[in-house]
Amino acid sequence: MMMASRPPSAARAATSRPPTQSSARCRPSTTPAAHRSGTPRRESYPGQPRGRYLSLGAGVQSLSVFLLACEGRIPRFDAALFADTGWEPKQVYAQLDTARRIGARAGIPVLTVSNGNIRRDALNPKARFVTMPLFVKNPDGSRGMARRQCTGDYKSGP
Repeated sequence: MMMASRPPSAARAATSRPPTQSSARCRPSTTPAAHRSGTPRRESYPGQPRGRYLSLGAGVQSLSVFLLACEGRIPRFDAALFADTGWEPKQVYAQLDTARRIGARAGIPVLTVSNGNIRRDALNPKARFVTMPLFVKNPDGSRGMARRQCTGDYKSGP
């Protein structure tokens, strides 16, 4: 089944708060008028930011941002962080090595964080439950992908 696409703003609005019985009723908004009007809300945080860090996946998008910072075209980062699942394609590790060399010359270190090895964890019946993107054939013969949460466990967590 194909779903109609919505403009990005409509998609955001549709997913920002799941519909509930109470939200379906008409009621006055408690959101400040400035925020409802689309004006960005100013957040206040105690103290100063601790640093600027780039989440570096070693793919096209994050490497492009990293290289722009290394060349001084955008504000520099204090470091780039690579969350290693322990089982990335060889090309990812090759690109990461190149990024480390370029970053070292520009004064932006590439640091690696890890929360284990996703392959080893998936194959070990005594390890924690791991759901990675596995492509499957459904009972009706169609192709699909099994439920996954590896990003939260191996990328966001560390």
